[in-house]
Amino acid sequence: MFFNKNHHIVLVSVDGDPAVKIGQQEAGRQRVEAYLSWYSVASGLNNLYTDFLTQNRVQSQKQPQIAA
Repeated sequence: MFFNKNHHIVLVSVDGDPAVKIGQQEAGRQRVEAYLSWYSVASGLNNLYTDFLTQNRVQSQKQPQIAA
């Protein structure tokens, strides 16, 4: 284990092959998973908001507005 010029810890496996690629793949996979979970949360909120708007539109059509 040593520090490269960017001060990132670089792991070296026993046989001398850098384990950096494995770490980068793992970080990339975690980044994709984080993006997908954020996307699912955002789409879920969007669906809730759309349902809310639709519900309000249906209720406002059912109840006639009384003119003052």
